[in-house]
Amino acid sequence: MPVFILLIIEKILLFHSIVINSSIILIYIIYVLIQQLY
Repeated sequence: MPVFILLIIEKILLFHSIVINSSIILIYIIYVLIQQLY
């Protein structure tokens, strides 16, 4: 049972890190586009 809980926590953390990384990439792309405009 504890191993199962650890697996769930690991999956959740992995998902959060993917979401955070993708949002950082999106923010960087938007920043670059704004720099291109001005």
